[in-house]
Amino acid sequence: MGTKFLYDVAFGLIPRNFFDNEDSQIIYDEEEEVAEMYLIISGSVGIGYHLFSSPLDKQRYRVARTLSRNEFFGDFYLCNNVKSEFVFCAQSKVEAFALRKEFLVGRIFSKYP
Repeated sequence: MGTKFLYDVAFGLIPRNFFDNEDSQIIYDEEEEVAEMYLIISGSVGIGYHLFSSPLDKQRYRVARTLSRNEFFGDFYLCNNVKSEFVFCAQSKVEAFALRKEFLVGRIFSKYP
């Protein structure tokens, strides 16, 4: 079953890039609906929380943990149909593969419960 499962999942992989510039740094924000899970190929993703300090502070959130190559995120929220509890942000250029919720629910979860 393992090889067939990986074969079926491979058809849903979509390449994604994230950048660490201020405009596109946040991948998922707190309380945001999670539509994709990501498998990190290169780069690093910080997991943290918002800082509710002065609005003029440059530091908007604090990173508590960092994920890097061969790690993944978003799976818990996607599989349990809950919103993100943390901020997920690119700390460098991130290359990843995404698996969309619609693909997993429609084609994978029904075949591999």
